[in-house]
Amino acid sequence: MTIFVSTAYLDEAERCNRLVLLHQGKLLAVGTPEEVKGLMRGALLEVSTPEPRRAAAALKSGFPAGSVGLFGDRVHLVVDDPERAAETVRAVLSASGVPLTAVRPIPASLEDVFVSVLREALTSPPRRMGGEASMSVGASPLTPHPSPVGPSVSVRELTKRFGDFVAVDRVTFEVAAGEVFGFLGPNGAGKSTTIRMLCGLLTPTSGTGSVAGLDVATQAEEIKAHIGYMSQRFSLYEDLTVEENIDFYGGVYGIQRERLAQRKEWVIAMAGLADHRTSLTRLLSGGWKQRLALGCSILHEPPVLFLDEPTSGVDPLSRRRFWDLIYDLSGQGVTVFVSTHYMEEAEYCDRLGLIYRGELIALGTPGALKRELMQEEVLEVLCSRPQDAMGEIEGLPGVTEVALFGRGLHAVVRDAGETAPAVRGVLERNDFTVERVERITPSLEDVFVSLIEARDRAEGAQEEVRR
Repeated sequence: MTIFVSTAYLDEAERCNRLVLLHQGKLLAVGTPEEVKGLMRGALLEVSTPEPRRAAAALKSGFPAGSVGLFGDRVHLVVDDPERAAETVRAVLSASGVPLTAVRPIPASLEDVFVSVLREALTSPPRRMGGEASMSVGASPLTPHPSPVGPSVSVRELTKRFGDFVAVDRVTFEVAAGEVFGFLGPNGAGKSTTIRMLCGLLTPTSGTGSVAGLDVATQAEEIKAHIGYMSQRFSLYEDLTVEENIDFYGGVYGIQRERLAQRKEWVIAMAGLADHRTSLTRLLSGGWKQRLALGCSILHEPPVLFLDEPTSGVDPLSRRRFWDLIYDLSGQGVTVFVSTHYMEEAEYCDRLGLIYRGELIALGTPGALKRELMQEEVLEVLCSRPQDAMGEIEGLPGVTEVALFGRGLHAVVRDAGETAPAVRGVLERNDFTVERVERITPSLEDVFVSLIEARDRAEGAQEEVRR
C-alpha cells in the first residue's frame, strides 16, 4: 500500500521514505530524509551553557544575523567552518563573561533544513514569498515585570477529581518568573485540566496552587486579570479586521482609550501587520493569525502567559520567529507556560514537566531529561529491506524495541556498545546491506515513550499482584 502523508510536523515527516517540502504552493525540495538534509547550507553547532539567553545575545554580535538560534537550554549556530566557529564561540563567550559547558557539531534536524531552504527561497527573489514580516518586541515593549517574591506559578499536591475519575493526581511543581515552562503530554493526560485550575476556571479537589502570588482556590477572579491566555484553536473573530479584534479585546480587558491606542500600535508592529490592519482576520496566513492572537493575549501586560499549543500547523520559519518573540517577552519578566504534545516545540522551553494519566512523571530541562531519564540507548540502523530487518533485530538479547523510521530503523537497547556489533552481524549474515549502525542521542519522544512504557509496566505488575 502506498501511503501519502500531509503534515506540518517535521519530526513526523522524518519517518517517511521520501519527502516533499512545500511552501506557498511552491516545491522547495524532494527526496529521502537524508537527501533533503543534504541541502542544509553549512553545519550546525550546539552550544551548552548554564546561561543560554546571555550566550545567544553575545553570539549574535559575533555571527551573521539569522545564524544564532535559542532552543530552550541550548544555543544553535549555523556555520560554514565548525572548528573555526567553535574557537569564535569560546572567545566571544569568554569576553562576555558567559560560562561555556560545551560546543560541538550536531546533525541538522529536518526542521533546521526546512528553515535553511525556506530562508534561501524567501531572500533570493526581489520580494518575500507570501509577504511574511519579521517579529520583534520593538521600541515600545511590555512594562518590565518585577520579580515576585517566590515562584510565579506554584502547585503542591494539586488534584482534580470528576466523580471517581482522577484527572490530575497530586501534581507538584514551580515555575520561576521569566521562565518558559513546557507542560508536555498526550491528549487526555491532564494538561488542560491543570491549566484551567491555574487560570481560575476550575476549583481544585485538593492541594494548593498560586499564580502571580494569587491563590487558585480563593482568588480565581483576581487571577484572570493577571494572566494572558492563547488557545490552541484560533480564538479571535474572523469577521472582524485586525484593528477591530484588538479594540474588542482591549475593551474586554478594560484598557483605557489612550493606553489602548499605544498598545494597539505595539501589537500591530510586533506582529508585522502594519499593511494588514484593516484586513479581515480570516484572510491572514496561519502565522500572522498566531501573532495577532498572541498580541491580543498580552494587550493588558499580564505577568503570566498561558499558551496552548501555540504554533500548531505553523511553518517552521514562522514558528522560530514566534519563539524569538516568546524569548523576548520572557526576558522582560513575563512567565510563559506552554502546553503541548508536540515534541519539537517542547525543545524550545527552558524546563519541562511531563504529565501522563494525570501524574507528573518527570521534571527538568530538555537536555537533562534526555541525558538522565532515558535508561536505554538508541541505535540508528540504515539497511536494505528495513521491514524485514525488524524481525531479525527484535529477537536479539538487549533489544527492547525496534521501530521503522523513514528508510531505516531505531532500536532501543540496553547497551549500544554491546548490541551494535550484534545487530550488524545478524543483518549481514542474513544478506542485508548495512549502511550504518550507530548510537544516536535519544529524542524527547524516545524519553517520553520510555517513561510511559516503564510506568505502564509497573502498573501492570501491581495489577498482577492485586489479582
